Amino acid sequence: MPRSVPRLGLWLLGWGLLLSLAPAAPPGLDAAVGAAPVAAAQGGTTPVRVGTLGIIADAPVYIAADRGYFAEQGLAPTLERFDTGAQMVAPMAAGQLDAGAGTPAASLFNAIGRDLPLRIVADNARVAPGRSHIVLVARPDLVGSSLRDYADLRGLRVAVNARGTGTEIQLDRALARGGLTLADVDLQEVPFPDMLPALANRSLDAGITLEPFLALGLARGVFEVFHPVGDFYPDQQIAVLLYSPQFAAQTDAANRFMVAYLRGLRDFADAFYRDVNREQIVDILARNTVVQDRSLYATMVPHQVDRNGQVNRESLAADLDWYAAHGYLTGEKPDLNTVIDMRFVDYALGQLGRQ
Repeated sequence: MPRSVPRLGLWLLGWGLLLSLAPAAPPGLDAAVGAAPVAAAQGGTTPVRVGTLGIIADAPVYIAADRGYFAEQGLAPTLERFDTGAQMVAPMAAGQLDAGAGTPAASLFNAIGRDLPLRIVADNARVAPGRSHIVLVARPDLVGSSLRDYADLRGLRVAVNARGTGTEIQLDRALARGGLTLADVDLQEVPFPDMLPALANRSLDAGITLEPFLALGLARGVFEVFHPVGDFYPDQQIAVLLYSPQFAAQTDAANRFMVAYLRGLRDFADAFYRDVNREQIVDILARNTVVQDRSLYATMVPHQVDRNGQVNRESLAADLDWYAAHGYLTGEKPDLNTVIDMRFVDYALGQLGRQ
């Protein structure tokens, strides 16, 4: 069976899934996972309020703040810590937050449909093909024996962390590989941390999980990797950068923010895909995120980002159509041509160039 995720990888992503619905990691989850202080405002002239979760998906913001990219753009960011991305929606819609990452789940599209005109303005995290940090796992006694192909999922008790999110879409795509639908499995809603004991005591057969719960489960022999999500939904847009409508209207400040953000995003990609200034970037992340043990970064599997900040519009459109077809939208389907606003990325690319 595929084994593209290292057993000791510990890549905390909200990424797109923890971002809005998963609870914070419980105390004692791992010695390397702990609370990190909220970053203080940096020097500059224009204040900007940014929502963060203290996870690796916030890397572009932490890097841009720490390395002075915001200050160079005349911005003074205050980074405000939240427990979940869902908690950011109301203050962002009210203009109390200017920017922050979020996952394009049904809840986000429903918020936008309720006249909360948040804007998707840049990439934040995607599922990487072939080395995905999000995987479909199953009990060790099943993998390779009764569970060899996607069709063998029929009748099993399979978990996602929440309905109406990217994980349910991922599972639906996996089942389709075996000619199955969600109706062909006993679908369970189980928070990521609770999947480990549920699989260990055999009250679950399989589930879609992500780091750090993936690494913990593999290390404890609780489950095996059946297929990485990158096998059946590569490049899924699992997290995006959002602007509040008020901040998007401040075109000059919003443009300058994007220049700094895109520089931080490229530094992240350079560090973990090209091994450029890796130790310096690891130091920034260890000081600002919940993954504080620097030694763990040597084996982490990074999420994918687009160096030019582009969002995967096709993935967003496909997921939005899926939510509509499965009854998760409470109002009219938002027009992605209105929701996605790439003006700010275009400005940043004009300053930084394409790569």
